[in-house]
Amino acid sequence: MLTKEKSYMKTKTAMNILIPGIGNLMDVVEGGHQTIYRSKSCKCKRYTFRGVRGRDVDILIDERVQSWSGCVRLECSEKSGRYDGAVRHRYVFRIPERSDQHEYVFGTIPEFVLMPGSIVFRVAIPGTEKYPVDHDYRRLVSDIDRSNELSLVRMLTTHAFGSNDRGGYFRHLDADTVDSCAAEFVAQVIEHPTWTKAEAYQCAGRILYRESRNLGFRKLTLREKKKLGIDPNTGQWWKEERIHSITGCGEATLSGKFE
Repeated sequence: MLTKEKSYMKTKTAMNILIPGIGNLMDVVEGGHQTIYRSKSCKCKRYTFRGVRGRDVDILIDERVQSWSGCVRLECSEKSGRYDGAVRHRYVFRIPERSDQHEYVFGTIPEFVLMPGSIVFRVAIPGTEKYPVDHDYRRLVSDIDRSNELSLVRMLTTHAFGSNDRGGYFRHLDADTVDSCAAEFVAQVIEHPTWTKAEAYQCAGRILYRESRNLGFRKLTLREKKKLGIDPNTGQWWKEERIHSITGCGEATLSGKFE
């Protein structure tokens, strides 16, 4: 999936840090299924820390960084979600460009401390005990019991309908529809033995998203709701015909509004 960043995503760079390398970053991240262009020359893959929910942190890694021997630019910012407006941290590891007009803070190689239920991400200012980046992110238990098919199915239904403090992203679907996706989800998780729970939930999201679109649902961003005059506090998923009835718009008009 290719994504070009839009201005309405409200990503404001708060700090630029020049670091001598990325350390063992690639050992502590997962994902990389989405491609985002930060500029014509900066093509990034989107990750999160292993076991950390994507709604908590975004990590964009320039595809050129791993073979780069020079300093790396680390952008630290907060990003507002397109659909719910929720704010999360975003870190971009990219190669500095000649045209950069930024004031930099000089930092050390990033430090990643894995603990049973969390990961700490730190960058220090050389020769000091000051940390311009020092954040602790909660991690899910990573192990998946692939021998228990019922527990795998429960992961899918949890992602769809919610349980405790997670999931509930596809409550517009009925139970039969979610159950019909179970075989595909179980097969995918078994086929990828290195996946963590976070990666399995991402897979569940992709399957349920595709099924929602096939059933005629559209996921509206906050920007789209504003254009259509729909209350921003309502649900994200809407049936096409319901959008038509609320707005009085036909398909051609809606298509223009979504561009």
